[in-house]
Amino acid sequence: MYLKYERMADDRLAAWLSGDASRFRDLYALIVDQLGAVVVEELIDVEQSYVDVRLNGDLITLHSEAQVGVAVMATSTDTEATAREVAEKVAAAWSAH
Repeated sequence: MYLKYERMADDRLAAWLSGDASRFRDLYALIVDQLGAVVVEELIDVEQSYVDVRLNGDLITLHSEAQVGVAVMATSTDTEATAREVAEKVAAAWSAH
């Protein structure tokens, strides 16, 4: 488990949490079940998955890509603080196990 922030090509902030894309279901469960996020839209595929969730009034994206890993992504500069907060909570929870 690691936490690495980067700017995507569209300038959105991505917080990469693991290089293992199979952790996507763990990420999804933690954010929806434990943090109380509400799923707005899902696109789940074998190679890539995107799930938009609303948390604290902000829309963020949970992302997984087969050869890259899993991330929490801001949907705009206005949601970066929420994306960072969620990423740090996930990183802390995964480090505790």
